[in-house]
Amino acid sequence: MGLTITDVDDPFVHKPGCGRPAMPADDPRWFERFWLNVHSPNGGPFLGCGIGSYPNLGVTDGFALLTDGKRQMNVRASTRALQEPTRPTVGPLQAECLVPMKRWAFRLAPGHGPFSFEFEFTAAFPPVAHVLPHAPEPRPALPVEWWTFVQTADVKGVIRREGSIIDLKPGRYRAGRDRSWGIRPGIGGPGELEWLQVFQTLGWGFLLYWVLVRFDRRQIWYFGTHDPGGGNRHFVGSILENGRVTSIADVEHEVELDQASGRFRSARVRLQPEGGSPIALKVSPLGTVYLRGGLYDGLNGVYHGSDRGSLKVETETWDVRSDETRQSATGLNDHASKFEGPDGVGYGVFEIHYGT
Repeated sequence: MGLTITDVDDPFVHKPGCGRPAMPADDPRWFERFWLNVHSPNGGPFLGCGIGSYPNLGVTDGFALLTDGKRQMNVRASTRALQEPTRPTVGPLQAECLVPMKRWAFRLAPGHGPFSFEFEFTAAFPPVAHVLPHAPEPRPALPVEWWTFVQTADVKGVIRREGSIIDLKPGRYRAGRDRSWGIRPGIGGPGELEWLQVFQTLGWGFLLYWVLVRFDRRQIWYFGTHDPGGGNRHFVGSILENGRVTSIADVEHEVELDQASGRFRSARVRLQPEGGSPIALKVSPLGTVYLRGGLYDGLNGVYHGSDRGSLKVETETWDVRSDETRQSATGLNDHASKFEGPDGVGYGVFEIHYGT
C-alpha cells in the first residue's frame, strides 16, 4: 500500500513515528541511499548519480555517471568520514537538502574526471513511500527489510563536459529520484547474487525491474522481478494522481531485445491498478546508463559499502558503442525512455537487469 509522506526529512534522517525502523547494531547490510537521474525527452545526455551511507561498515560512497550514447563517463568516490545528514558529501560529490521533500541541490566538483555539474531538483509530485514485502513462510526469508520512496521533478542548472556546457533548462530536462533505507543484500560484498538465487528458488524470476515515469497529471512507479523466458513477480507500485495514491496490483511485461546485440529495443507494459481498469504503456528507450559504473552488481570485485580507505576517488570512460564493452558493463541498466499511454506521452526510467 502506498503512502504519501509529507513529514519526513531526508536523506539519512527520519522523524519518529514515520515508519522508520531501528537500525540493527550488527547487520552490515544496513544502508541509506538516494539515487537520482536526469534525462531529456529529446534523448540528449543522460545522468545518474547517488550517495549511500553504510553506518555499520563506517563507509559512505557515491557515484556520478554521464552518457551521450557514445561514451559513459564514470566518477566514483568512497570515504570513512561521517556525514552531515542534510548535506552528505563524498569527495567531489555533494547533495544538499534545500526544502525537505521538495528541493535539492546536487554538485560534482570539477577536476575529478571529464565532467562536472551543479543543478537543483524541484519536485513535480510529492513523494510516495512503500515497504518491500517479505517472502511468506515457510519459504526462505528474503534478506531484505527495505523502505523506499520515489519522486519526479524538474531540474535547473548545468553539466560541464570537456569544455562544453549542457544547459539544464526547466522543461527541457526532467529528473526522478529514489530514497531507500533498510537491509539490502550486496552491501560490502557480492550478496546481490544470493538475493537473486533466492528469487529463483521461489520461482519469482531473477532479473530486477524498476520503473518511474512522469506524465502531465500522474506519476507511476513499480518494482519487481522478471524472467526473460516468461513470467514476472510484481512486488509493489503506485499511481499518484490529483494527490491520490492508488496501488498497482499487478504488472505484465513484454520486452523486445535485439537478437544480435541484446540491446533493449522496446517494451509493452500492462498495469493493473487496484479497483481500476488496466493501463497499457508502450516504452521506447532514449539512452542507457550502466549502473555497474556506480557499483550496482559490483565492479572489479568492489561493491557498495566496500571500505576503500579514508578517501578514494576514481574515474573511467567506457566506449558504449562497442558490443563487447556493453556486455561487460551490463547488469542493472537504466534506460531513459518515452512512455506512450492513455494519458499521452510521459518520460522516465525503465530499469531492467538485462538488455544492453
